[in-house]
Amino acid sequence: MLDADPNVLSFEYEPIKIKYRYKNRNRNYMPDFVVTFIDGTQEIHEVKPKRMLGKSLNKAKFAAARRHELPFVLITEDQLFQ
Repeated sequence: MLDADPNVLSFEYEPIKIKYRYKNRNRNYMPDFVVTFIDGTQEIHEVKPKRMLGKSLNKAKFAAARRHELPFVLITEDQLFQ
């Protein structure tokens, strides 16, 4: 999808670490992609099956990503197979 999107300039796989706490431990979350668009804006993209969205570990990761300076986009099979 990213390769085919004319608005995407580039993307990198797992290029950043986001620190978060889960079950009283410090952890690192590496989102799937950072996408750079032709207008220079960037977004964090995470691809996950819908059935995994409710897991407490994933909720903690996503909450940390939403606090990051870049916008966070969660992609499920609904977006992949439209």
